[in-house]
Amino acid sequence: MPTPCRVLLVDDEEDACLVLGDVLECSGCEVRSVSDPLAAVREGNAERYDLVLLDIRMPRMSGIEVLRRIRDRGHGAIVMLTGYVDEELEAEARREGAAEVLHKPVDLEYLLQRIDGLRA
Repeated sequence: MPTPCRVLLVDDEEDACLVLGDVLECSGCEVRSVSDPLAAVREGNAERYDLVLLDIRMPRMSGIEVLRRIRDRGHGAIVMLTGYVDEELEAEARREGAAEVLHKPVDLEYLLQRIDGLRA
C-alpha cells in the first residue's frame, strides 16, 4: 500500500478547509488543516509535506508571505488557491515558488490527479 500523501491545507475560511480536507482524506491523504497564516508558518517550518495547498488572500498575512517563509523547508509542491482573478498576484506567487495557482472552487478531479502524481 502506498504511503499516504501528506497535505498541509491552509485557508482562512474554515468551511473550505473542512470540505476540501474531507475530500482529500477520502482519497487517502493525511491532511493537516489550519486557518491562521501564522499557524501555517509554524506548521510549515516544523513538518515536511508532500503538498501544501495555500490560500493567497488571508487576513494578517498573505499566502504569498507564508510561501516565502516555508518554501525552503523541503515540501513537495506548493499550490496556491484563490477565489479572485488577479494575474499580477498569480505571477508573483509563481515567481516566489508556487508550482501552480488554482482558482476556487477547485477542480477536485484535477487536484486528485495531481496528488496521484505525487504518489507515483
